[in-house]
Amino acid sequence: MALAAGMLIVLGLIFGPSLWVKLVMRRHSSENPEMPGTGGELAKHLIERFSLKDVKVEVTELGDHYDPTEKKVRLLREHYESKSLTAIAIAAHEVGHAIQDQQGDKRLTTRTKMVPVVDKVARWSVVIIGTPNVFTTLPKRASPTGTSKTLPVQSAFCPSTSSK
Repeated sequence: MALAAGMLIVLGLIFGPSLWVKLVMRRHSSENPEMPGTGGELAKHLIERFSLKDVKVEVTELGDHYDPTEKKVRLLREHYESKSLTAIAIAAHEVGHAIQDQQGDKRLTTRTKMVPVVDKVARWSVVIIGTPNVFTTLPKRASPTGTSKTLPVQSAFCPSTSSK
């Protein structure tokens, strides 16, 4: 019981913040006609205001992000064209990464170097989790009595067993 409660707490700590952000973003994603501009317009304004050389804004389908190698703030169409608080917040956040890049912020540099590694880990974890556990499917052999008998498995996951 304590183990289950502990696991729920750990899962809450891992996934809770992300779920909370998604909930808040969804809550504030409705159009606000009184907003002075769209997410894309704000991004362009901030880039000009902070004199970010060679930084451009474009629409993407790959999720909102700043690409430091191509110097591009990329926004989903819904955030680029929307006059919602969510669109404005996301545009400002991504331009913030461009400002970090211009200032030579070490945290952005480290994050940029980690992206390919994290991407590979994420891809492999999906493969590993999605692959059936080969150790649960044990080969069978026929016994002299005509019934099938499970063969003992020796691996790092199972201690050696002896057949008697």
